[in-house]
Amino acid sequence: MSNKVPNIKKNSLKIDFIPVPSHEKGDPDQELDNEDTLCGVGGFHPSWLQRFSTPKAFLVNHSILGVLQGAFFTYLVGCLSTLEKRYAYESKVTGIIMIADEISPILFGLLLGYFGGKSHRPRIVALGMVIAVLSCFIMSLPYFIYGPIKEFSSESFRHVVNRTKYEFCDLKEKDYFCEKSPTFTAVSILFFGNFLKGFGSLAFYTIGTSYLDDSVKKKNSPVYFGTLFALRLLGPTSGFLLSSLCLNFYEDPFYDPGYGTKDPRWIGAWWLGFIILGVAIFIFSLPMILFPKRFPGKKLPHSVQKKEEETKSPIEQLKDMWKAMKRLSKNPILICHYLGGVLRLNGIVGYYVLLPKYMEMQFRQSASKASLYSGPAGLVGMQLGILFGGIAIRKFKPRPRIMTGGIVFAESFSVIALIVCMAITCPVHELTGTSSVTQPSFNLQNECNVDCLCTTKVYTPVCGPDGRSTYFSPCYAGCSGYNKTDGKEVFTDCKCVHNDVGEIMTGDSSKSYCGFECQWLITFVVVLSLGKLISSTARVANALVTLSIHSISLIYVHVTEQAT
Repeated sequence: MSNKVPNIKKNSLKIDFIPVPSHEKGDPDQELDNEDTLCGVGGFHPSWLQRFSTPKAFLVNHSILGVLQGAFFTYLVGCLSTLEKRYAYESKVTGIIMIADEISPILFGLLLGYFGGKSHRPRIVALGMVIAVLSCFIMSLPYFIYGPIKEFSSESFRHVVNRTKYEFCDLKEKDYFCEKSPTFTAVSILFFGNFLKGFGSLAFYTIGTSYLDDSVKKKNSPVYFGTLFALRLLGPTSGFLLSSLCLNFYEDPFYDPGYGTKDPRWIGAWWLGFIILGVAIFIFSLPMILFPKRFPGKKLPHSVQKKEEETKSPIEQLKDMWKAMKRLSKNPILICHYLGGVLRLNGIVGYYVLLPKYMEMQFRQSASKASLYSGPAGLVGMQLGILFGGIAIRKFKPRPRIMTGGIVFAESFSVIALIVCMAITCPVHELTGTSSVTQPSFNLQNECNVDCLCTTKVYTPVCGPDGRSTYFSPCYAGCSGYNKTDGKEVFTDCKCVHNDVGEIMTGDSSKSYCGFECQWLITFVVVLSLGKLISSTARVANALVTLSIHSISLIYVHVTEQAT
Protein backbone atom coordinates (compact mmCIF):
# COMPACT_ATOMS: atom_id res chain seq x y z
CA MET A 1 0.00 0.00 0.00
CA SER A 2 1.44 3.40 -1.01
CA ASN A 3 2.13 5.91 1.71
CA LYS A 4 1.13 8.87 -0.47
CA VAL A 5 -1.99 11.01 -0.62
CA PRO A 6 -3.31 12.67 -3.77
CA ASN A 7 -3.10 16.45 -4.20
CA ILE A 8 -5.72 17.54 -6.73
CA LYS A 9 -5.00 21.01 -8.05
CA LYS A 10 -7.86 23.32 -9.02
CA ASN A 11 -8.82 23.34 -12.73
CA SER A 12 -6.45 20.53 -13.46
CA LEU A 13 -6.77 16.84 -14.00
CA LYS A 14 -3.12 16.29 -13.08
CA ILE A 15 -2.64 14.40 -9.82
CA ASP A 16 0.57 14.84 -7.80
CA PHE A 17 1.61 12.50 -5.01
CA ILE A 18 3.24 13.99 -1.87
CA PRO A 19 5.06 11.49 0.41
CA VAL A 20 4.12 11.49 4.10
CA PRO A 21 5.83 9.67 6.99
CA SER A 22 4.68 6.23 7.98
CA HIS A 23 2.81 5.79 11.29
CA GLU A 24 1.89 2.16 11.05
CA LYS A 25 0.95 0.67 14.40
CA GLY A 26 3.48 -1.76 15.78
CA ASP A 27 6.61 -0.17 14.24
CA PRO A 28 9.14 -0.60 17.05
CA ASP A 29 11.40 2.21 15.82
CA GLN A 30 8.59 4.73 15.67
CA GLU A 31 9.05 7.86 17.83
CA LEU A 32 5.77 7.75 19.73
CA ASP A 33 6.49 11.01 21.49
CA ASN A 34 9.48 13.22 20.71
CA GLU A 35 9.81 14.22 24.36
CA ASP A 36 10.36 10.57 25.26
CA THR A 37 13.83 10.73 23.70
CA LEU A 38 14.86 14.22 24.84
CA CYS A 39 16.76 15.12 27.99
CA GLY A 40 14.88 17.63 30.10
CA VAL A 41 11.69 18.08 32.04
CA GLY A 42 8.45 19.87 31.22
CA GLY A 43 9.17 22.46 28.53
CA PHE A 44 12.89 22.54 29.33
CA HIS A 45 14.75 20.64 26.56
CA PRO A 46 17.81 22.73 25.58
CA SER A 47 19.97 21.49 22.73
CA TRP A 48 23.17 21.46 24.81
CA LEU A 49 21.56 19.02 27.23
CA GLN A 50 20.90 16.43 24.50
CA ARG A 51 24.57 15.43 24.34
CA PHE A 52 23.96 13.66 27.66
CA SER A 53 21.13 11.55 26.23
CA THR A 54 23.35 8.45 26.12
CA PRO A 55 23.62 5.23 28.14
CA LYS A 56 27.15 6.23 29.19
CA ALA A 57 25.92 9.44 30.82
CA PHE A 58 23.20 7.49 32.60
CA LEU A 59 25.79 4.93 33.74
CA VAL A 60 27.88 7.70 35.34
CA ASN A 61 24.93 9.26 37.19
CA HIS A 62 23.52 5.89 38.20
CA SER A 63 26.92 4.76 39.46
CA ILE A 64 27.39 7.88 41.60
CA LEU A 65 23.98 7.35 43.19
CA GLY A 66 24.91 3.69 43.66
CA VAL A 67 28.04 4.75 45.54
CA LEU A 68 25.96 6.95 47.84
CA GLN A 69 23.38 4.19 48.34
CA GLY A 70 26.06 1.73 49.35
CA ALA A 71 27.69 4.34 51.57
CA PHE A 72 24.42 4.80 53.48
CA PHE A 73 24.22 1.12 54.34
CA THR A 74 27.81 0.67 55.47
CA TYR A 75 27.82 4.00 57.29
CA LEU A 76 24.91 2.75 59.36
CA VAL A 77 26.75 -0.54 59.93
CA GLY A 78 29.83 1.35 61.09
CA CYS A 79 27.77 3.35 63.59
CA LEU A 80 25.78 0.44 65.07
CA SER A 81 27.90 -0.07 68.18
CA THR A 82 27.91 3.68 68.83
CA LEU A 83 24.11 3.84 68.50
CA GLU A 84 23.73 0.86 70.85
CA LYS A 85 25.88 2.60 73.43
CA ARG A 86 24.24 6.01 72.95
CA TYR A 87 20.62 4.87 73.24
CA ALA A 88 21.22 1.84 75.47
CA TYR A 89 19.63 -0.97 73.45
CA GLU A 90 20.74 -4.54 72.78
CA SER A 91 22.19 -6.07 69.63
CA LYS A 92 18.94 -7.91 68.91
CA VAL A 93 17.27 -4.49 68.58
CA THR A 94 19.97 -3.62 66.06
CA GLY A 95 18.81 -6.60 64.02
CA ILE A 96 15.26 -5.25 64.00
CA ILE A 97 16.46 -1.86 62.78
CA MET A 98 18.58 -3.41 60.04
CA ILE A 99 15.78 -5.54 58.56
CA ALA A 100 13.55 -2.48 58.14
CA ASP A 101 14.98 -1.71 54.69
CA GLU A 102 14.08 -5.23 53.56
CA ILE A 103 10.46 -4.98 54.68
CA SER A 104 9.60 -2.24 52.18
CA PRO A 105 10.84 -4.26 49.15
CA ILE A 106 8.75 -7.21 50.33
CA LEU A 107 5.64 -5.02 50.59
CA PHE A 108 6.09 -2.94 47.44
CA GLY A 109 8.64 -4.82 45.33
CA LEU A 110 6.26 -6.63 42.99
CA LEU A 111 4.07 -3.58 42.38
CA LEU A 112 7.01 -1.28 41.72
CA GLY A 113 8.82 -3.83 39.56
CA TYR A 114 5.75 -4.34 37.36
CA PHE A 115 4.20 -0.86 37.12
CA GLY A 116 7.40 1.14 37.52
CA GLY A 117 8.86 -0.47 34.43
CA LYS A 118 5.97 0.90 32.37
CA SER A 119 6.47 4.51 33.56
CA HIS A 120 9.17 7.13 33.06
CA ARG A 121 11.86 5.04 34.71
CA PRO A 122 14.57 7.69 35.36
CA ARG A 123 12.01 9.83 37.19
CA ILE A 124 10.86 6.85 39.23
CA VAL A 125 14.50 6.36 40.24
CA ALA A 126 14.78 10.06 41.11
CA LEU A 127 11.64 9.80 43.25
CA GLY A 128 13.18 6.88 45.10
CA MET A 129 16.31 8.93 45.72
CA VAL A 130 14.25 11.78 47.17
CA ILE A 131 12.74 9.26 49.59
CA ALA A 132 16.29 8.12 50.42
CA VAL A 133 17.22 11.74 51.18
CA LEU A 134 14.27 11.97 53.54
CA SER A 135 15.36 8.76 55.26
CA CYS A 136 18.87 10.18 55.81
CA PHE A 137 17.50 13.19 57.64
CA ILE A 138 15.11 11.03 59.67
CA MET A 139 18.00 8.79 60.75
CA SER A 140 19.80 11.82 62.20
CA LEU A 141 16.66 13.08 63.97
CA PRO A 142 17.30 11.46 67.41
CA TYR A 143 20.35 13.67 67.83
CA PHE A 144 18.34 16.83 67.26
CA ILE A 145 15.55 15.62 69.57
CA TYR A 146 17.71 14.50 72.51
CA GLY A 147 20.91 16.40 71.79
CA PRO A 148 24.41 15.14 72.57
CA ILE A 149 24.93 12.89 75.55
CA LYS A 150 26.25 14.64 78.64
CA GLU A 151 26.11 11.75 81.08
CA PHE A 152 29.77 10.84 80.68
CA SER A 153 31.18 14.37 80.53
CA SER A 154 32.73 16.33 83.36
CA GLU A 155 29.90 18.91 83.32
CA SER A 156 27.26 16.27 83.97
CA PHE A 157 29.04 15.12 87.13
CA ARG A 158 29.19 18.47 88.90
CA HIS A 159 26.45 17.37 91.27
CA VAL A 160 28.17 14.02 91.88
CA VAL A 161 30.45 13.81 94.86
CA ASN A 162 33.56 12.46 93.09
CA ARG A 163 33.34 14.70 89.96
CA THR A 164 35.63 12.35 88.04
CA LYS A 165 33.26 11.10 85.34
CA TYR A 166 33.19 7.62 86.90
CA GLU A 167 30.64 5.70 88.92
CA PHE A 168 32.14 4.88 92.32
CA CYS A 169 31.00 2.92 95.33
CA ASP A 170 28.91 5.81 96.69
CA LEU A 171 25.20 5.74 97.52
CA LYS A 172 24.80 9.43 96.70
CA GLU A 173 25.38 8.76 93.01
CA LYS A 174 22.62 6.17 92.64
CA ASP A 175 19.79 8.49 91.63
CA TYR A 176 21.79 10.11 88.85
CA PHE A 177 22.61 6.85 87.09
CA CYS A 178 18.97 5.68 87.07
CA GLU A 179 17.50 8.38 84.85
CA LYS A 180 15.03 7.46 82.13
CA SER A 181 16.47 6.33 78.79
CA PRO A 182 15.20 7.58 75.39
CA THR A 183 15.60 4.11 73.87
CA PHE A 184 12.11 3.39 72.50
CA THR A 185 11.61 6.68 70.64
CA ALA A 186 15.12 6.65 69.18
CA VAL A 187 14.80 3.05 68.00
CA SER A 188 11.40 3.78 66.43
CA ILE A 189 12.82 6.74 64.50
CA LEU A 190 15.81 4.73 63.28
CA PHE A 191 13.53 1.87 62.20
CA PHE A 192 11.22 4.18 60.23
CA GLY A 193 14.14 5.96 58.57
CA ASN A 194 15.69 2.69 57.43
CA PHE A 195 12.27 1.49 56.23
CA LEU A 196 12.00 4.51 53.91
CA LYS A 197 15.54 3.96 52.71
CA GLY A 198 14.57 0.45 51.61
CA PHE A 199 11.81 1.83 49.39
CA GLY A 200 14.18 4.36 47.82
CA SER A 201 16.79 1.67 47.17
CA LEU A 202 14.16 -0.61 45.64
CA ALA A 203 13.33 1.95 42.93
CA PHE A 204 17.01 2.59 42.31
CA TYR A 205 18.09 -1.02 41.87
CA THR A 206 15.09 -2.57 40.12
CA ILE A 207 14.00 0.24 37.80
CA GLY A 208 17.39 1.79 37.13
CA THR A 209 19.15 -1.46 36.29
CA SER A 210 16.44 -2.63 33.87
CA TYR A 211 16.50 0.81 32.19
CA LEU A 212 20.23 0.47 31.57
CA ASP A 213 19.81 -3.11 30.32
CA ASP A 214 17.21 -1.98 27.77
CA SER A 215 19.45 0.87 26.59
CA VAL A 216 22.62 -0.99 25.60
CA LYS A 217 23.45 -3.73 23.14
CA LYS A 218 23.34 -7.19 24.66
CA LYS A 219 26.98 -7.88 23.76
CA ASN A 220 28.01 -4.80 25.75
CA SER A 221 25.90 -5.62 28.81
CA PRO A 222 28.70 -7.48 30.68
CA VAL A 223 31.04 -4.49 30.42
CA TYR A 224 28.35 -2.01 31.46
CA PHE A 225 27.19 -4.11 34.40
CA GLY A 226 30.74 -4.97 35.42
CA THR A 227 31.61 -1.27 35.48
CA LEU A 228 28.38 -0.43 37.29
CA PHE A 229 28.82 -3.05 40.02
CA ALA A 230 32.51 -2.25 40.47
CA LEU A 231 31.86 1.48 40.86
CA ARG A 232 29.01 0.78 43.27
CA LEU A 233 31.47 -0.99 45.53
CA LEU A 234 33.13 2.35 46.15
CA GLY A 235 29.98 3.01 48.17
CA PRO A 236 30.59 0.49 50.97
CA THR A 237 34.22 1.59 51.16
CA SER A 238 33.17 5.24 51.32
CA GLY A 239 30.56 4.48 53.97
CA PHE A 240 33.05 2.78 56.28
CA LEU A 241 35.60 5.55 55.76
CA LEU A 242 32.97 8.21 56.43
CA SER A 243 31.86 6.50 59.64
CA SER A 244 35.50 6.23 60.73
CA LEU A 245 35.95 9.96 60.10
CA CYS A 246 32.72 11.05 61.81
CA LEU A 247 33.20 8.81 64.84
CA ASN A 248 36.54 10.49 65.47
CA PHE A 249 34.55 13.60 66.41
CA TYR A 250 32.59 13.70 69.63
CA GLU A 251 28.79 13.57 69.32
CA ASP A 252 28.83 17.33 69.85
CA PRO A 253 31.80 18.28 67.63
CA PHE A 254 32.26 21.61 69.43
CA TYR A 255 32.51 20.08 72.90
CA ASP A 256 35.46 18.40 74.62
CA PRO A 257 34.23 15.60 76.93
CA GLY A 258 37.59 15.26 78.63
CA TYR A 259 38.55 11.83 77.23
CA GLY A 260 39.53 10.33 73.86
CA THR A 261 38.23 7.86 71.28
CA LYS A 262 39.80 4.85 73.03
CA ASP A 263 37.75 5.46 76.14
CA PRO A 264 34.68 3.15 76.28
CA ARG A 265 32.51 6.16 77.13
CA TRP A 266 33.31 7.89 73.83
CA ILE A 267 30.26 8.61 71.65
CA GLY A 268 31.21 9.69 68.13
CA ALA A 269 29.29 12.07 65.85
CA TRP A 270 27.16 9.28 64.37
CA TRP A 271 24.52 11.70 63.05
CA LEU A 272 26.89 13.80 60.95
CA GLY A 273 27.36 11.29 58.14
CA PHE A 274 23.62 10.94 57.55
CA ILE A 275 23.38 14.69 56.90
CA ILE A 276 26.34 14.57 54.51
CA LEU A 277 24.90 11.60 52.60
CA GLY A 278 21.43 13.15 52.43
CA VAL A 279 22.74 16.35 50.85
CA ALA A 280 24.94 14.42 48.39
CA ILE A 281 22.11 12.10 47.28
CA PHE A 282 19.81 15.08 46.72
CA ILE A 283 22.38 16.87 44.54
CA PHE A 284 23.00 13.86 42.28
CA SER A 285 19.30 12.97 42.09
CA LEU A 286 18.56 16.16 40.15
CA PRO A 287 20.29 15.05 36.91
CA MET A 288 18.38 11.75 37.04
CA ILE A 289 15.10 13.65 36.52
CA LEU A 290 16.39 15.00 33.20
CA PHE A 291 17.10 11.68 31.46
CA PRO A 292 14.63 10.68 28.70
CA LYS A 293 12.08 7.94 28.94
CA ARG A 294 14.17 6.08 26.36
CA PHE A 295 17.30 6.95 24.44
CA PRO A 296 17.15 8.00 20.76
CA GLY A 297 17.22 5.09 18.35
CA LYS A 298 16.32 2.54 21.02
CA LYS A 299 13.26 0.34 20.79
CA LEU A 300 10.65 0.48 23.49
CA PRO A 301 10.91 -2.42 25.95
CA HIS A 302 8.61 -5.29 25.16
CA SER A 303 6.80 -4.70 28.47
CA VAL A 304 5.95 -1.12 27.53
CA GLN A 305 3.07 -1.14 25.08
CA LYS A 306 1.77 2.38 25.40
CA LYS A 307 -1.33 2.26 23.28
CA GLU A 308 -2.52 -0.99 24.81
CA GLU A 309 -1.82 -0.04 28.43
CA GLU A 310 -3.81 3.22 28.12
CA THR A 311 -6.95 1.18 27.52
CA LYS A 312 -6.46 -1.15 30.51
CA SER A 313 -7.92 -0.55 33.92
CA PRO A 314 -5.81 -0.94 37.10
CA ILE A 315 -7.65 -4.20 37.86
CA GLU A 316 -6.73 -5.60 34.45
CA GLN A 317 -3.10 -4.58 34.93
CA LEU A 318 -3.03 -6.30 38.34
CA LYS A 319 -4.37 -9.45 36.67
CA ASP A 320 -1.60 -9.21 34.08
CA MET A 321 0.96 -8.88 36.86
CA TRP A 322 -0.42 -11.99 38.56
CA LYS A 323 -0.17 -13.92 35.28
CA ALA A 324 3.43 -12.76 34.86
CA MET A 325 4.28 -13.92 38.39
CA LYS A 326 2.70 -17.33 37.76
CA ARG A 327 4.74 -17.65 34.59
CA LEU A 328 7.96 -16.74 36.41
CA SER A 329 7.20 -19.14 39.26
CA LYS A 330 7.34 -22.01 36.77
CA ASN A 331 10.88 -21.11 35.72
CA PRO A 332 13.26 -23.48 37.56
CA ILE A 333 16.31 -21.25 37.00
CA LEU A 334 14.61 -18.29 38.65
CA ILE A 335 13.38 -20.41 41.56
CA CYS A 336 16.88 -21.77 42.17
CA HIS A 337 18.24 -18.23 42.08
CA TYR A 338 15.73 -17.14 44.70
CA LEU A 339 16.41 -20.11 46.97
CA GLY A 340 20.16 -19.67 46.64
CA GLY A 341 19.84 -15.97 47.40
CA VAL A 342 17.73 -16.61 50.48
CA LEU A 343 20.19 -19.16 51.86
CA ARG A 344 23.16 -16.93 51.10
CA LEU A 345 21.59 -13.91 52.76
CA ASN A 346 20.61 -15.98 55.77
CA GLY A 347 24.25 -16.88 56.31
CA ILE A 348 26.01 -13.65 55.44
CA VAL A 349 23.84 -10.69 56.44
CA GLY A 350 24.36 -11.02 60.18
CA TYR A 351 28.10 -11.40 59.76
CA TYR A 352 28.36 -8.42 57.41
CA VAL A 353 26.22 -6.10 59.53
CA LEU A 354 28.10 -6.89 62.73
CA LEU A 355 31.60 -7.01 61.21
CA PRO A 356 32.74 -3.65 62.66
CA LYS A 357 31.40 -4.57 66.09
CA TYR A 358 33.11 -7.97 65.83
CA MET A 359 36.41 -6.24 65.13
CA GLU A 360 35.83 -3.94 68.09
CA MET A 361 35.28 -6.81 70.48
CA GLN A 362 37.58 -9.49 69.06
CA PHE A 363 40.58 -7.34 68.20
CA ARG A 364 39.99 -4.57 70.79
CA GLN A 365 39.65 -1.71 68.28
CA SER A 366 37.83 1.60 68.71
CA ALA A 367 34.59 2.13 66.75
CA SER A 368 36.42 4.49 64.41
CA LYS A 369 39.27 2.06 63.66
CA ALA A 370 36.89 -0.89 63.33
CA SER A 371 35.00 0.97 60.60
CA LEU A 372 38.27 1.85 58.91
CA TYR A 373 39.39 -1.80 58.83
CA SER A 374 35.95 -3.05 57.78
CA GLY A 375 36.02 -0.91 54.64
CA PRO A 376 39.20 -2.24 53.01
CA ALA A 377 38.42 -5.74 54.35
CA GLY A 378 37.38 -7.25 51.05
CA LEU A 379 35.84 -4.27 49.27
CA VAL A 380 38.89 -3.53 47.12
CA GLY A 381 39.07 -7.22 46.29
CA MET A 382 35.38 -7.20 45.39
CA GLN A 383 35.92 -4.34 42.94
CA LEU A 384 38.75 -6.17 41.21
CA GLY A 385 36.75 -9.39 41.15
CA ILE A 386 33.70 -7.78 39.57
CA LEU A 387 35.76 -6.02 36.90
CA PHE A 388 37.60 -9.25 36.09
CA GLY A 389 34.33 -11.20 35.94
CA GLY A 390 32.72 -8.69 33.59
CA ILE A 391 35.72 -8.56 31.25
CA ALA A 392 36.02 -12.36 31.21
CA ILE A 393 32.37 -12.80 30.24
CA ARG A 394 32.71 -10.14 27.53
CA LYS A 395 35.77 -11.87 26.05
CA PHE A 396 34.91 -15.57 26.34
CA LYS A 397 31.08 -15.35 26.08
CA PRO A 398 30.43 -18.45 28.20
CA ARG A 399 27.15 -20.33 28.00
CA PRO A 400 24.65 -19.94 30.88
CA ARG A 401 25.56 -23.42 32.14
CA ILE A 402 29.24 -22.39 32.43
CA MET A 403 28.31 -19.13 34.16
CA THR A 404 26.17 -20.88 36.76
CA GLY A 405 28.99 -23.36 37.39
CA GLY A 406 31.34 -20.44 37.98
CA ILE A 407 28.86 -18.98 40.47
CA VAL A 408 28.84 -22.24 42.44
CA PHE A 409 32.65 -22.38 42.54
CA ALA A 410 33.02 -18.74 43.61
CA GLU A 411 30.45 -19.01 46.40
CA SER A 412 32.02 -22.25 47.66
CA PHE A 413 35.41 -20.56 47.92
CA SER A 414 33.79 -17.70 49.85
CA VAL A 415 32.37 -20.16 52.38
CA ILE A 416 35.81 -21.71 52.91
CA ALA A 417 37.33 -18.26 53.50
CA LEU A 418 34.68 -17.43 56.10
CA ILE A 419 35.33 -20.71 57.92
CA VAL A 420 39.04 -19.85 58.06
CA CYS A 421 38.16 -16.39 59.43
CA MET A 422 36.20 -18.07 62.22
CA ALA A 423 39.44 -19.69 63.40
CA ILE A 424 41.36 -16.40 63.49
CA THR A 425 40.76 -15.12 67.02
CA CYS A 426 42.46 -13.27 69.84
CA PRO A 427 42.57 -14.17 73.54
CA VAL A 428 39.23 -13.44 75.21
CA HIS A 429 39.35 -11.33 78.35
CA GLU A 430 35.99 -11.71 80.03
CA LEU A 431 34.59 -9.28 82.56
CA THR A 432 34.75 -10.39 86.15
CA GLY A 433 31.24 -11.50 87.03
CA THR A 434 30.43 -12.92 83.61
CA SER A 435 30.77 -16.53 82.58
CA SER A 436 31.98 -18.22 79.42
CA VAL A 437 30.22 -18.07 76.07
CA THR A 438 28.99 -21.66 76.41
CA GLN A 439 27.36 -20.96 79.80
CA PRO A 440 26.39 -17.29 79.66
CA SER A 441 25.45 -15.38 82.78
CA PHE A 442 25.74 -11.80 83.95
CA ASN A 443 26.12 -11.29 87.68
CA LEU A 444 28.48 -8.42 88.44
CA GLN A 445 27.33 -8.07 92.02
CA ASN A 446 28.97 -9.90 94.91
CA GLU A 447 29.49 -9.46 98.64
CA CYS A 448 32.18 -6.81 98.31
CA ASN A 449 30.07 -4.41 96.20
CA VAL A 450 26.49 -5.28 97.18
CA ASP A 451 26.23 -2.14 99.31
CA CYS A 452 27.54 0.09 96.53
CA LEU A 453 24.27 -0.10 94.53
CA CYS A 454 26.19 -0.09 91.23
CA THR A 455 24.44 0.28 87.85
CA THR A 456 25.38 -0.78 84.33
CA LYS A 457 24.54 2.56 82.74
CA VAL A 458 28.13 3.81 82.58
CA TYR A 459 30.57 1.28 81.09
CA THR A 460 34.03 2.26 82.31
CA PRO A 461 36.16 -0.92 82.47
CA VAL A 462 39.10 -1.05 84.85
CA CYS A 463 41.97 -3.53 85.08
CA GLY A 464 42.82 -5.20 88.37
CA PRO A 465 46.33 -5.46 89.84
CA ASP A 466 46.74 -9.01 88.50
CA GLY A 467 46.70 -7.67 84.91
CA ARG A 468 44.05 -10.19 83.83
CA SER A 469 40.79 -9.32 85.58
CA THR A 470 38.67 -6.60 83.96
CA TYR A 471 35.79 -5.05 85.93
CA PHE A 472 32.72 -3.36 84.49
CA SER A 473 33.32 -0.09 86.36
CA PRO A 474 35.18 1.28 89.40
CA CYS A 475 31.96 0.78 91.34
CA TYR A 476 31.82 -2.98 90.63
CA ALA A 477 35.49 -3.21 91.55
CA GLY A 478 34.51 -1.69 94.89
CA CYS A 479 36.72 1.37 94.35
CA SER A 480 36.01 4.52 96.34
CA GLY A 481 39.06 6.66 95.54
CA TYR A 482 40.80 8.13 92.52
CA ASN A 483 44.29 9.45 91.73
CA LYS A 484 45.89 10.78 88.58
CA THR A 485 49.69 10.81 88.44
CA ASP A 486 51.75 11.63 85.34
CA GLY A 487 48.67 11.25 83.16
CA LYS A 488 47.87 7.76 84.48
CA GLU A 489 44.51 7.27 86.20
CA VAL A 490 44.44 4.86 89.14
CA PHE A 491 41.44 3.86 91.28
CA THR A 492 42.15 3.27 94.96
CA ASP A 493 40.63 1.39 97.89
CA CYS A 494 39.10 -1.24 95.59
CA LYS A 495 37.53 -3.97 97.73
CA CYS A 496 36.74 -6.51 94.97
CA VAL A 497 39.97 -6.85 93.02
CA HIS A 498 41.93 -10.11 92.80
CA ASN A 499 45.59 -10.75 93.35
CA ASP A 500 47.80 -13.00 91.23
CA VAL A 501 46.44 -16.17 92.86
CA GLY A 502 42.78 -15.16 92.46
CA GLU A 503 42.11 -14.06 96.04
CA ILE A 504 39.90 -11.01 96.64
CA MET A 505 41.90 -8.18 98.16
CA THR A 506 41.77 -4.42 98.67
CA GLY A 507 44.06 -2.72 96.20
CA ASP A 508 44.39 -0.34 93.26
CA SER A 509 43.11 -0.67 89.68
CA SER A 510 43.92 1.14 86.43
CA LYS A 511 41.52 2.49 83.82
CA SER A 512 40.45 0.53 80.69
CA TYR A 513 40.81 -3.13 79.69
CA CYS A 514 43.65 -5.31 80.79
CA GLY A 515 46.18 -5.03 78.01
CA PHE A 516 47.07 -7.87 75.66
CA GLU A 517 48.77 -8.25 72.31
CA CYS A 518 47.15 -9.84 69.25
CA GLN A 519 48.81 -9.95 65.84
CA TRP A 520 45.99 -11.66 63.93
CA LEU A 521 44.03 -8.64 62.71
CA ILE A 522 45.97 -8.23 59.44
CA THR A 523 45.69 -11.96 58.73
CA PHE A 524 41.93 -11.75 59.27
CA VAL A 525 41.64 -8.84 56.82
CA VAL A 526 43.76 -10.58 54.15
CA VAL A 527 41.79 -13.86 54.26
CA LEU A 528 38.50 -11.96 54.18
CA SER A 529 39.64 -9.91 51.19
CA LEU A 530 40.76 -13.00 49.27
CA GLY A 531 37.41 -14.70 49.83
CA LYS A 532 35.50 -11.66 48.58
CA LEU A 533 37.82 -11.29 45.58
CA ILE A 534 36.97 -14.79 44.34
CA SER A 535 33.27 -14.68 45.21
CA SER A 536 32.69 -11.32 43.53
CA THR A 537 33.83 -12.63 40.14
CA ALA A 538 30.38 -14.23 39.93
CA ARG A 539 28.42 -11.02 40.48
CA VAL A 540 28.16 -10.07 36.80
CA ALA A 541 27.29 -13.64 35.79
CA ASN A 542 24.61 -13.75 38.45
CA ALA A 543 23.06 -10.49 37.24
CA LEU A 544 23.11 -11.58 33.58
CA VAL A 545 21.49 -14.93 34.32
CA THR A 546 18.79 -13.17 36.33
CA LEU A 547 18.22 -10.52 33.66
CA SER A 548 17.88 -13.19 30.99
CA ILE A 549 14.86 -14.54 32.86
CA HIS A 550 12.82 -11.35 33.24
CA SER A 551 13.36 -7.76 34.34
CA ILE A 552 10.90 -8.10 37.22
CA SER A 553 13.30 -10.55 38.83
CA LEU A 554 15.65 -7.63 39.45
CA ILE A 555 13.98 -7.44 42.85
CA TYR A 556 16.17 -10.43 43.66
CA VAL A 557 19.28 -8.60 42.44
CA HIS A 558 18.37 -5.61 44.62
CA VAL A 559 18.08 -7.70 47.77
CA THR A 560 21.40 -9.51 47.24
CA GLU A 561 23.26 -6.30 46.42
CA GLN A 562 21.98 -4.71 49.62
CA ALA A 563 23.75 -7.34 51.69
CA THR A 564 26.86 -7.99 49.63
